Amino acid sequence: MYSTLRSAAGAAVTASFLLASSHLHADIIWNASSGQTPTGTDPLWLQVDDEDDFDPVIGSSGGINHMTLQTDSEGMPTNTSRMYFQRLPATLPLEAGRDLVVEFEMQLVSGTSFLPASRAPATVAINVAAGAAMYLNFTETGIAFQQSQTSFFDQAAINTSDFHQYRLEIDHEAGAGGDVLLYQDGILVQTSSLRNQPSFFGTQPRVWFGEGTNAAFGESNWRSFSVTAAVPEPSSYALLAGATIVFGWRRRKRLSSRSLR
Repeated sequence: MYSTLRSAAGAAVTASFLLASSHLHADIIWNASSGQTPTGTDPLWLQVDDEDDFDPVIGSSGGINHMTLQTDSEGMPTNTSRMYFQRLPATLPLEAGRDLVVEFEMQLVSGTSFLPASRAPATVAINVAAGAAMYLNFTETGIAFQQSQTSFFDQAAINTSDFHQYRLEIDHEAGAGGDVLLYQDGILVQTSSLRNQPSFFGTQPRVWFGEGTNAAFGESNWRSFSVTAAVPEPSSYALLAGATIVFGWRRRKRLSSRSLR
């Protein structure tokens, strides 16, 4: 029986590992370590760029690659250029019972907005569906979520001038009003919610990041960006392992009983 249980346990561990690995796979992923911009690594990305003087550039700081997005004040105050990357419509890894997770590492070098109450020089945006979206905006003094076309809300005064790792956990199943949690370097810094304003946020599933407004300009550096389904808690792996061991033991017992008949 020992060998039977050992085999079943091995199968459970393998199954658990495969399950974990499948959810670690990012459906949408980009990293500047590739030496390319998002459009260079995945044709589903679209570069939106009406900046005449600059292009996205891969550089390095501290031996780590990053992509620089830079726009200038030409056209101020309400018609400055934009430079961002988007997927529209986006196929998002939406799974029942699991949050949508957006992770990225970035730095806001500088930025100016002519509508500081509602526009910013760097943004990360997710449209889960029509009527369920969130925009996270970065300014020189912190972050702010988009409440409407004319205002920010759920703001936090945090450092944005250095590179930080950000993580958004989004309750996509709740639709409008669903929880949005923002972490900076593993620390929860703000909570918000999905908004229902299709006329402003759009109606199709969408992902974009960069400088996407005609009312701001600036420079930001991006090391990585990914969208995945949340990895199940370790307890779910233990449950799967236990179930697999029991199933394997019972199946072995039935086969042994048959051999004695």
